[in-house]
Amino acid sequence: MIGVIGVVIIDAGVATSHEQGRKLVKRGLGTVLGAVIGIALHHLIGSAQADPWATLAVIVVAMSAGAYFITVNYAAFVTCLVITLVALTALTALTAPGGLDILLAYRLVENLLEAAVGLLVALLVLPVPTGAVIRTGLHGYLQALSSFAADLGTHLADPIRAGGPI
Repeated sequence: MIGVIGVVIIDAGVATSHEQGRKLVKRGLGTVLGAVIGIALHHLIGSAQADPWATLAVIVVAMSAGAYFITVNYAAFVTCLVITLVALTALTALTAPGGLDILLAYRLVENLLEAAVGLLVALLVLPVPTGAVIRTGLHGYLQALSSFAADLGTHLADPIRAGGPI
């Protein structure tokens, strides 16, 4: 499963390998920052089992901020998502042998590994050069412009036959 999610996430909403690389960096930064903030909030508000309302407040605030940032800033969105995941993990009774911090460190490494596998697939298996994207977009734009000019010429030459006003 490692890598599959990374490939899907890294490839979603990007057009070139360069954009995929930038998205990977933003995901990595957001993951690390979210883990640090989430763990700090966990230690600040205390045990989620003792006071679940404070943890639920963190979840609601982080999810609300994440909903805003999802279209504005990917790194900020990932930060809010990871804060939420840390708070949710704190609500569960599951613990690793070393405690919550060790469990979250393992999940952090796994997440970064998924993103790295996704980038390798994007660069080596499914590369999309920027020049090809630009040429394809420019070709479509010029075709649409040519069609518009032809239609405009037809309309100006004979407005009645072109479906214009009588």
